[in-house]
Amino acid sequence: MTSTLDRGAVTGLGMAPVTFEDRELVTRYTRDFDLQSCMYNFLHIFTRTRSYRFLRREEGGRLYLYNSHLDKLYYPLGAPMSAAELARTARQLGASAIHFAPERYIDATPDLADHFEVTTLPAEDEYIYDNQAIAEMAGGLYSRKRESVSKFKRTYPDHAFRVLGEADADDCLALTETWRQQKGSNASIDYEFESIQLALSQFDALGLSGLGLYVEGRLVAYDIFSGGVGTLASCSYEKYDRDIRDCVPALRQAIGKHLLEAGFTHMNFARDIDDDGLRASKSSYHPAYKLRQFILTLKALP
Repeated sequence: MTSTLDRGAVTGLGMAPVTFEDRELVTRYTRDFDLQSCMYNFLHIFTRTRSYRFLRREEGGRLYLYNSHLDKLYYPLGAPMSAAELARTARQLGASAIHFAPERYIDATPDLADHFEVTTLPAEDEYIYDNQAIAEMAGGLYSRKRESVSKFKRTYPDHAFRVLGEADADDCLALTETWRQQKGSNASIDYEFESIQLALSQFDALGLSGLGLYVEGRLVAYDIFSGGVGTLASCSYEKYDRDIRDCVPALRQAIGKHLLEAGFTHMNFARDIDDDGLRASKSSYHPAYKLRQFILTLKALP
């Protein structure tokens, strides 16, 4: 797919491919401007650059990110623009819309509707969980999860949780391959597998951390985190062996405790991508709130 910005990157717009060397740049902007969305997480962008051809441009104290495969110009990182300025910038860059605009920008920009059609897609909402609630799983809301955790512990009394590092990359990759086989290979699954493979190959360099659940010495579930913003941790990958029942609630509870000890009060478990099964699963852990994001589509000039 060739887009306006793909062509512009060649003819002088200054868009360059995202590389590992951009890690500090992207991380600094997300940290300084408190962009909590996992879509701006450097690991997400870097590991998907091969598939989605992410480009970036820094200018005037702002960072522009562009998914050239899906033709999505991200809401620029940096000091907020007025609606008129954002509209002018989008037109100058050849974009018809701005993606992943944060809710706080929508609320703080009353004249936005003069320049953009403002829409939201529930499939893009990100699930944010309270780590204390997940760690405790107390009360009626979590009764089924507690039962699942208890059942897992009775069935697999020799289970163990382990903090993951680069030395565990082979275990993680083996489990990821099991996940791919169980799900059935397609383009989306293959993109995800390639992304995880790249992340695992640079686990320490990317500053990743993780927690794994082992049964009889074999990794059966893992979560990998890629830092976070403030006290919000970002879960980048979660994979498990579907033949090991109830392993996910047990791992989630352990993750809640692990992240609390690390100083994170909440965790971002990303979107449900409009998948009914994923939506039901994520909702069953009762998110503290959902991080809403918006698409701003340019209106025609008068």
